[in-house]
Amino acid sequence: MVWGAISASGGLVLVWLDSTLNADNYIDIVKNDFLDNADVVLPAGFVFQQDNAPCHTAKKTMDFLKSRNLSLLPWPPLSPDLLPIKNLWGIISKMVY
Repeated sequence: MVWGAISASGGLVLVWLDSTLNADNYIDIVKNDFLDNADVVLPAGFVFQQDNAPCHTAKKTMDFLKSRNLSLLPWPPLSPDLLPIKNLWGIISKMVY
């Protein structure tokens, strides 16, 4: 499994995982991989966007994001996949396969 983050200025980070994504390893990725790059590449006050995957909406995750003062883009439940990174995953999948 691969987790990634992009911004309007380009790619930020790709992380390869040995297991499925859960709240604990999602928090580790955001803390240790994303935030290190975000501080360098993204402007102050950026808005963090994620979908409603269980690891994203877990209380533990939401508490962590709040403790880091990350602004979240509200994402309605049962919404279509409008995340820009979904298009990138499609392109990467075609290249790999």
